[in-house]
Amino acid sequence: MSRRLAAAAILCGGVLAAPLLAPHDPDEIVEVRGGRHLRPGSEVRIVSRPDGTRFIAPPAGPLPAGTPDGAIVETRRYLLGTDAFGRDLLSRMMYGARFSMGVTVLAVAIGMLLGVAAGSAAGYLGGPADLGLVWIVDILHSVPRVFLFLLCAALFAPSAALVAIVLGLTGWTGIARLTRGHVLSLRESGFTAAARALGATRSRILMRHVLPACAAPVAVAATLLAADTMLAESSLSFLGVGIQPPHPSLGGLIADGRTGLADAWWVIVFPGLAVLFFVLLLHALARPRPMRTTPFF
Repeated sequence: MSRRLAAAAILCGGVLAAPLLAPHDPDEIVEVRGGRHLRPGSEVRIVSRPDGTRFIAPPAGPLPAGTPDGAIVETRRYLLGTDAFGRDLLSRMMYGARFSMGVTVLAVAIGMLLGVAAGSAAGYLGGPADLGLVWIVDILHSVPRVFLFLLCAALFAPSAALVAIVLGLTGWTGIARLTRGHVLSLRESGFTAAARALGATRSRILMRHVLPACAAPVAVAATLLAADTMLAESSLSFLGVGIQPPHPSLGGLIADGRTGLADAWWVIVFPGLAVLFFVLLLHALARPRPMRTTPFF
């Protein structure tokens, strides 16, 4: 588990430091005709004329005829290739993962806040509060999240903040159900009865005794919610109602590569593998470590 946490911390740190680690400007367009759909690992020379214009030349051989004296030549390598506009795909993926991770963290934070608050209140108070939570959760589960987001996108301008808020407001039901179930099983346990006998109030028992005992399962549920949220954000960006240009996102990069799939497979494959890697890493963090058993003989 410690190795998985270390790998996740390193990956998150690298994504957050995208402005420092990205090899090139993600929005830089040197030349569309000469730089579009360069294969992974391609090396080119960027020639800057004295008047400020630039063009792309082959990596070897003499410069094209007509290149003025005093032109500055820069050798550049694109590790993952370029997109249809000649922009570096690796840099755009790093920035896109940064935006996608920010939306995921904000949405999970909203979902955890609402889910833990509603589930703990319903499970500990019972009665009408518990019945009302069950009805709300059933209603939200009967309405597709994509439909709710498309409705919000029609009423408001699509943005990263809107994606995070809508995904957070629709993703708290699983955490609420889990918290409610654990609180129901713990509110009549021995340590809560002892706390009540010592004169502790309901809020103190809930905050100091019951909720800390629910921390581990809620953390696992939040990790799984993060994986589902990243998939949902990528799907919405792919449909064009998520994170809007000029900000890149992993789902948006996949959508941009649909037109040139036959000639530039890497524009779709590498962002898709990035989404797959992030989701698998989150599921690996949520997977409990198997217990070691001592053999009898």
